[in-house]
Amino acid sequence: MMKDVRSDENYKIFLENEEKMASVFGVMHLCYAKRSNADIPPFHILPSVTTLVTCIHVLNAYIDGKTQELPSQKTFHKITEFFKQAYQLSEPRIINDNTLFEYHMDEILLQQGLTELKPSERSFARMPENWFAGRYYCYYEQYSAPEDFNGASFPIEIKGAILNVFQTQGNSYGAVMVTGFSDKEQAEKAAKFIWKSNSIDFTNIFSTYKQYLKDKSSQERTIFFWSGKIEELKNQIRGEFCRKYNDDDLSGQEILFSLFKHSRSKYDCFQGGIGVMVTIFPNEEIGSSKFILSRNSLDWKKISQFLEKKQRRLSFSRSDDRDFLNIILASND
Repeated sequence: MMKDVRSDENYKIFLENEEKMASVFGVMHLCYAKRSNADIPPFHILPSVTTLVTCIHVLNAYIDGKTQELPSQKTFHKITEFFKQAYQLSEPRIINDNTLFEYHMDEILLQQGLTELKPSERSFARMPENWFAGRYYCYYEQYSAPEDFNGASFPIEIKGAILNVFQTQGNSYGAVMVTGFSDKEQAEKAAKFIWKSNSIDFTNIFSTYKQYLKDKSSQERTIFFWSGKIEELKNQIRGEFCRKYNDDDLSGQEILFSLFKHSRSKYDCFQGGIGVMVTIFPNEEIGSSKFILSRNSLDWKKISQFLEKKQRRLSFSRSDDRDFLNIILASND
């Protein structure tokens, strides 16, 4: 930490410039770009993710009068050096350790004879805006009836769902989900029928879902339609859904889920993840389950084996998420 040698206004300018630098790569702060690109040049110049997060937090606290401490000059210097190498600047030599504190980004660009901040050829391109959009196959646990009436055991069976996600704006997406599938074949057949068109109109999709159910047996009709939204947050993907019945939302029935989020830079689109699903029923009951989402339709036996290994724990870890991502990637072969 360093002693204060600049005004609050200088630090506000720096924070604004940092956000504009990050926005070029489609993220809110440089720590996310660093996390996604690790030690790849020129991102290797940046301080560690922890240091970058601390830098932003401490500066905001300092401006709000909650602390007298400040990030080190070394941290600011590394961010300045990154700025000089990661963007298309005509005169990088005139950029010094005070530039990002004394000039707003439009003023810096004017000095460079530029009108827009663009990444250099060495930098990664902007993250795709529709990174999460597409179809996913989901898996979750459901308790079946007890094996006996003495409560000796409550077997767990695997259920499936199909999730279709549509780009809307920013990091938010519209989505529809059909739950309650009993096997891989049933889920894949339903997916082909219900989403045989590329429509993103919820009403049209719900109409197709009802057509799909018309000639099905009572057992096959126990699948349910949900509409909602999904948001990409800092370290998670969050979904919120309401069950749709006839042409209205079925009051009181909701699904919420939260998934781990992996780096955008490694894959062209989101591949999948693991997390927790909470189901809220109209009779004021709440159920929870481990929840798995995959870009590819996976072998149910493998899913069952994966979940069996995790049954002794109520939670998933980041290492579990990496293990599952390897299963998804192996299914591409």
